[in-house]
Amino acid sequence: MRRLLLAEKFSAALRLASILSEGTAKKVRADGVSYFTFSSGALDVVVLPLAGHIVELDYPETHRDWKEVDLDGLVDTEPERRETSRALHDALRAIAPTVDEVVLATDYDREGELIGVEALETVTSVRPGVRVQRARFSAMTPWEIRR
Repeated sequence: MRRLLLAEKFSAALRLASILSEGTAKKVRADGVSYFTFSSGALDVVVLPLAGHIVELDYPETHRDWKEVDLDGLVDTEPERRETSRALHDALRAIAPTVDEVVLATDYDREGELIGVEALETVTSVRPGVRVQRARFSAMTPWEIRR
């Protein structure tokens, strides 16, 4: 089984990988993105650090000059989703077909949840139906992480 853990930032990914692998995790750098890998029995784990929010929402180019746009039209206009880090999204798309499970291990708050969902949308665009779990911890201590 292969599991992808999504962490909110590099330092969190490093801490998660170090604790869960008991110091055996290897750092991998590919196409401008760093992540950590380790195995535990039959489980292969990839811990991928995100970089905070990895998606921006904005109005289409035709609706960005608010002096020229009809406000009623602006209300009904769908924002566009833009990936802020092409390399990170490419890495997610490359890893996605090989994983059986994704764990959102971002901060356990609203912002962390949104950051995790942004990455999850990219993963599920390639791997729909992948099993998803949410890690819940309030401190980056070994006891909390393992629990």
